[in-house]
Amino acid sequence: MSDGDSLEPGDVLPANPISMGFLAIRTTAIPSFKEAEKQLLQAALRETKGSVPAAAKLIDLPLSTFYDKMKNLGIAAKPNSSS
Repeated sequence: MSDGDSLEPGDVLPANPISMGFLAIRTTAIPSFKEAEKQLLQAALRETKGSVPAAAKLIDLPLSTFYDKMKNLGIAAKPNSSS
């Protein structure tokens, strides 16, 4: 610790902060908003066995919005999955 009126880097962080887990967020990939949204829609579709109306309801989106997002994110609807 500092003995004077000023702080040195070692007074605040350990010598190797990554080994202590302090910077884990910086070493972990965070998906873009678009990728996170795509993952959410895909998870909802998996949960509802491909039913688009049920998936839209599950995540509280209007059906037309869910279809628009599927199109914009490149998610293909499986045949006979809309019922």
